[in-house]
Amino acid sequence: MEYLKKRQKVKRRLYSKITVAGLVILFLLLIRPTWSMYQKSQETKKNLREAERELSTLEMRKAELQRDLNYVKSEPGFDQEIRDKFGVAKKDETMIVIVRDEEKDVVPPPPPKPTVWARFKSWFGLE
Repeated sequence: MEYLKKRQKVKRRLYSKITVAGLVILFLLLIRPTWSMYQKSQETKKNLREAERELSTLEMRKAELQRDLNYVKSEPGFDQEIRDKFGVAKKDETMIVIVRDEEKDVVPPPPPKPTVWARFKSWFGLE
């Protein structure tokens, strides 16, 4: 009988409001750092994806620059770059330079909108 009384006493203490409240507080105190670690891991994954994208972009750029460098190191590429940059020609070659007329490329501004007075004149044939 005494065993049952001790057991009931332990059961009452275990299921008391204070014990449950204490366990809830303990649970919240333990879950907070876990949530913080989860958020940090998500941010780290996001940063990793961004870094991988940037790395792939830089690798593509490196390949492009390497291709350009190989072209310029070759004899035809070197000659072409010199011709493009400085506008020169080899001996016994004829060079033609086409110069655009800048004034022809300019688009004229649209005509101004007629004023009320100009419209009045045109209605009555005063112009």
